[in-house]
Amino acid sequence: MGRNATKPLSVAEAKDRLRTAAENANPITWVKRQPIESVLTALATGVLAGVSVRSRKEIIEGITRIMEMTTTANANPQPTPEPENEKAGAGAGI
Repeated sequence: MGRNATKPLSVAEAKDRLRTAAENANPITWVKRQPIESVLTALATGVLAGVSVRSRKEIIEGITRIMEMTTTANANPQPTPEPENEKAGAGAGI
């Protein structure tokens, strides 16, 4: 559909990619990358836990969804286009 075909990775590249993903797959990394979302999630969790006794399952599911969405977005960053003046070559805009 909207995916670009990529060449297969070598074993060393695949291992390196897996190692990087495993290092980033922990709550501390997520909190460091999304400090505002982390604070808002903690605040919302506290409010919901204080208001409803039966909301524990919904809180856990919501936090999991938020973390999955942001982790997916961070794992697949979209390339940023080059500014027009840099495409022409060094010193072209001077």
